[in-house]
Amino acid sequence: MSQQQEENAPQQKKPTAKEMLQASVADASRVMENTETVTGTPRLIAEGGLLGVCIVFLATMLGLSKLDNPLTIALFSFSLAIPILSYSFLNGLYKPRPVPGHLILQAILTGAWIAGGFGQACAVIGIFFVILHLSNVASIAFVAAIIFVIALIPAFSFIGLLIYGMIQYRKEQREKQTTPEPENKGN
Repeated sequence: MSQQQEENAPQQKKPTAKEMLQASVADASRVMENTETVTGTPRLIAEGGLLGVCIVFLATMLGLSKLDNPLTIALFSFSLAIPILSYSFLNGLYKPRPVPGHLILQAILTGAWIAGGFGQACAVIGIFFVILHLSNVASIAFVAAIIFVIALIPAFSFIGLLIYGMIQYRKEQREKQTTPEPENKGN
């Protein structure tokens, strides 16, 4: 386009701040209206359970006159975990449907999910330090169980997958041996 054509072309009206705000509110309303509420997911059950554990331990600590180092660390961990788990739990109740603007809500919900993992870790750390307060031997068993879950269960799962694969392979081999081959009629 030449400079003269650009000058003669009608200029588009730029939206005002009020119009942009109204459009944003309309988009947000449409996204929220098309949001599905979910319940009973493993995430919600885990976070709700850990919230309950944190609250019970805090209520129990109210009766103590003095906290030793492990209980102080547990109190700190539970104090971090409660607001984070609450936020993640509440955001975990929603699942956006794909409508224009849903990606912003999806990003917020994903951030809450990631934060929920941090809250879960804080709750587990708090539980560990309560166990440490009660017994050193029990705290060693707790750590050993965590190592078992993280390291050995995936290895056992892989072994189970290999066994399953071998069983399926042998089953297919037996089916091939028992199935008669079709005869060639071309000769």
